[in-house]
Amino acid sequence: GPPAAARTPGGRGAPPRPAPAGAHWEYRAAGPDATAPEAGAPEVVGGTPAAPGTFGYQVALVSPGVPGLNIRGQFCGGSLIAPDAVLTAAHCVVAGIWVLVGPGDEIIDVEVDMLRPSDVDVLAGDVNLGRGSAAERLDVRQIRLHPDFTVDLDSWFDPFVPDVAVLQTATPSTTGTPVALATPAQAALYPAGTTATVSGWGNTGNPLAAAPTVLQHADLPISSDADCTIAYGTDVDVARQLCAGDLVDGLPTPCFGDSGGPLVVDNAGSPLQVGIVLAGDGCPAPERPAVFARVAAEAGFVGRYLDPDEVPDRPRNVTITQRGSRVRVSWRPPEFDGGTKITGYSVTITGANVGLSMLGGGGSARHVDATVPPLRPGVRYTVKVKATNAVGTGAARVRTFTVRPIALP
Repeated sequence: GPPAAARTPGGRGAPPRPAPAGAHWEYRAAGPDATAPEAGAPEVVGGTPAAPGTFGYQVALVSPGVPGLNIRGQFCGGSLIAPDAVLTAAHCVVAGIWVLVGPGDEIIDVEVDMLRPSDVDVLAGDVNLGRGSAAERLDVRQIRLHPDFTVDLDSWFDPFVPDVAVLQTATPSTTGTPVALATPAQAALYPAGTTATVSGWGNTGNPLAAAPTVLQHADLPISSDADCTIAYGTDVDVARQLCAGDLVDGLPTPCFGDSGGPLVVDNAGSPLQVGIVLAGDGCPAPERPAVFARVAAEAGFVGRYLDPDEVPDRPRNVTITQRGSRVRVSWRPPEFDGGTKITGYSVTITGANVGLSMLGGGGSARHVDATVPPLRPGVRYTVKVKATNAVGTGAARVRTFTVRPIALP
């Protein structure tokens, strides 16, 4: 069937809503270890331990509250793209998929069970996650997927399109160094055969062995789009993905635990991220290079989270409801907060010589109330709702409404 749009459902552990008569919900595990058969989330096999003070852009995604060494609870990699933004793979922050199956086993709907921000911590600033680790731990305040994110259950290789996500941290990193991201205009910097570097704390070859405590890295050649297509056919879309790896013996390669981590090339002495680790067909897999999300293809989405920050977008879903003498203006947060936390909202109501200006409280506010009077029945009013962050106030979302007469008791 066609790709199904993904939406975050209600409660975890339960279907997002009741199934219609004759249909039922099925839950399918997802995440780093379920993106592809025998593939999961690649780490670096055949790599070299990173020296202290290098790879300042590399971060680890870990489950909060796991006792012991920092490496415990590590499940994916990522890259710092701004002091308060991390780029990773979308499948790293997907817990599972709810599939609504109809009476004839047809798929009616698909909804994604996302990790919550409180389910993920970011470790930055140190290649060592073992004893003596100096990595700083950052809370995640928001998880952002591409606005066009979908789930394609017919895909054997990777059902998530596009498989990219941005994590916004509650506080900026003071130890990491953001990496530059490739744009479409920079494709000539990494043609087929270009040496690229992949890094991560994932499995190093023995699935029974503990993950390395020191970041591993390896150099591997960028594959041509033709070789990538020969290896994977229509399972890989070279417009949004790229391949890299030795086609003869498959080494070195990323492996389990490396998903979401960066693939970089050298750009005049500075790292330029061109890919995000997605998956592969084994660790190693001769003639089947590792697959990465193509960073340049997602520049429109990811680029908004780079510094400098902006003012917020317009609030969404502004609605006006009247109950007796009270008029309530409600809204949802903007799709994009400008890259920094929203600190408040303002609401103005104008018309018929009335100008009301109200603050919607802090960044978590979702509505304000006005009373009648001073609003007059039968008069058409204009409502403007704006969001404010540390940079400034964004554009208004505008709605109009007419006050209804108040019924006499």
